[in-house]
Amino acid sequence: MTDSNDWPTETTAFIYWTVASNTNNLLEHGEHANLAIVFAAGNRPEQLDKIRIELILRDDSTLTFERMIPLITNELVDLG
Repeated sequence: MTDSNDWPTETTAFIYWTVASNTNNLLEHGEHANLAIVFAAGNRPEQLDKIRIELILRDDSTLTFERMIPLITNELVDLG
């Protein structure tokens, strides 16, 4: 079990590419990327909370993902 002192002080998100066809920061056809969110101790969602993630695309449209948080049994949760 982790101590709350081990958690970051700010919630942070980052994207990493698992399949990239070039080195720019745009997700393009055929590329695969993962969005990882590391929650600060006071921001960590609990079971049955709903989170919404909005990605702003280059044509200014948005792509929205909503997920219900399952029972969290470890530090890494894959929301598919």
